[in-house]
Order: sequence, then structure tokens, then C-alpha cells
Amino acid sequence: MVSACHYPPVATASLLTYEICKVLHPDIASSCGYLCAIGTHGDLGATLKWKPPFPDMSETFKLHTKKSINDAVSLVNARRTLIDNQMGWLS
Repeated sequence: MVSACHYPPVATASLLTYEICKVLHPDIASSCGYLCAIGTHGDLGATLKWKPPFPDMSETFKLHTKKSINDAVSLVNARRTLIDNQMGWLS
């Protein structure tokens, strides 16, 4: 298990996975950067500044705007909220 919970700043599971896997293949950074951004923004919020020690995600944000990343986070969270609400209605 890999964890960074006791080392500020918090590194999310998506960020850790991205950092570990991007050295395995040269295309991972460019093809999966948006997943890292979605997961990190979902966990740490849209006000996160991508400054060191966080990785340089400038290439990712050229392809996928921060607005599109935040919209994707909203859609992922909307599904979870819908399921939580439906479960509440059943009880």
C-alpha cells in the first residue's frame, strides 16, 4: 500500500497513481494526466494551485481546461450524491 497521508501537502490516490505509473510508459503522462487532475480536484478542491511539490500539469491543462476538469468532478460527484439520496429515500 502506498500512502502519503502523513506528509503535507496531501497527495491523493489519483496523484500518487499518476506519479508512480508515469515512469512506466512515456505516454501515460500525456494520456492520463486528466485523470490525475479530476481525482485531485475532486479530493482537494478546485482552488488547488498546481505548484511544487505538485507535478507540472500545464500540458494537461492546455488540452483540458480547468473548467472541463471541474465539470467532470461535478458529474462524478452528482452520481454519488444521487445514489446516496436514493438510499436515504429507501430507509
